[in-house]
Amino acid sequence: MLDGRKRPIRGLCKRNGRFYGRLTVTDDATGKKSVRRVPLTDSEGNPVATIPQAMQALEALKVDL
Repeated sequence: MLDGRKRPIRGLCKRNGRFYGRLTVTDDATGKKSVRRVPLTDSEGNPVATIPQAMQALEALKVDL
């Protein structure tokens, strides 16, 4: 995905019309890290539809981890 200045947005991808965030998640039991693709949703649980909404949802996920 590209932002308004045609630069790639790190960790954001779109697949089949849905936005996903690529995040590194640590398994609590083993301590191993793995990259997961997490579907992005708004505060009500609906899938995001625009790039600015996807960027906000991705930042919210990063804060929660």
